[in-house]
Amino acid sequence: MQVTFFPDQTMNRVASNRLLQHLLYWVCYVSFFGIVWGSYDFDFKKTFTIQLLLLPLHAGMVYFVIYFLLPRFLYRKKVGLFFLYFWITLLVTALINRYIDYYIILVNFFPHWYHVSVYDPITMLTTVIKLNFALAIPVTVKVFDYFSSIQRDQREQESKRVEAELALLRSQVHPHFLFNILNSLYSLILKKSDQAKDVVLRLSGLLRYLLYETTANSVPLDQEINFIHDYLELERTRFGNSLQVEWNIKGDPQGHLIAPMLIMPFVENAIKHSSGGLQQAAVVKINMELTSRQFALTVHNSIAQKDKTDAPLPGGVGLPNVEKRLALLYPGNYFLDIKTDKLSHHVTLILNL
Repeated sequence: MQVTFFPDQTMNRVASNRLLQHLLYWVCYVSFFGIVWGSYDFDFKKTFTIQLLLLPLHAGMVYFVIYFLLPRFLYRKKVGLFFLYFWITLLVTALINRYIDYYIILVNFFPHWYHVSVYDPITMLTTVIKLNFALAIPVTVKVFDYFSSIQRDQREQESKRVEAELALLRSQVHPHFLFNILNSLYSLILKKSDQAKDVVLRLSGLLRYLLYETTANSVPLDQEINFIHDYLELERTRFGNSLQVEWNIKGDPQGHLIAPMLIMPFVENAIKHSSGGLQQAAVVKINMELTSRQFALTVHNSIAQKDKTDAPLPGGVGLPNVEKRLALLYPGNYFLDIKTDKLSHHVTLILNL
């Protein structure tokens, strides 16, 4: 069977093959210096032969630096030791290079040239500089790749931390919500209300949404709004005429996504604190406004006027939870303002979608 590769697939395979990458680098290295030095007398055969003769020494130095010195010292933050052994490696390699120049290259290719001492400082310095050309690209690539991998690992760890924290926060939402709903159901049962059956039926729909829809990182905004609507209907069943809810939506929610159960805590909080201990009707006003890029929510509720003998309403995890989720899910892309006075509680939330 004949296998055909598309050009981009072939290029990707070549680019990801480390052996081919190294081979290509040394071919380019030898070709560059072979052409540069050969351009003086156009004897390219001689200069390419010299470069190939020196190649094992230069390649050995490069691989010793990038596969031994870098991971053993620089990556472990032993910077001083790295530079010490790096310069020792350079000097030893330069010395060997000078011996090859003096006893092989000059004798066989340039016998008429004046033979400078092997230990001549100027020639040694020139040799060290030439060796750095061989090291420059491999060391740069390796160091860049190393620090990129560190940043990548840090991003992955941060992502896992955020996911774990979001999972914990999300797991807290459901029990808190169910606790409030069960309180509603319990109050109807105590009253022996025939509406308890309707509440159980509506509750099953809410549970279905909680179990199957809210496990994702985001849900359609219109589904979340429908969920809140069903919850409000359930609370209306519980409180009857003692709860007045004004509900307004401007704009089309379809096509927008939002984190699940992000709006609900504000609505729950409004119902809870506007109804407990009230001698008059509770008032809750919910306004949602949608544009192509922004979602604005305002929730206003009257505060229960309780007798001095009334027990304080228990605190929940709803609002602290949602504030943490907002900071994790919409960093720099939300505005939250919560104001409370003696008669009312007001929440403004603006999200950049």
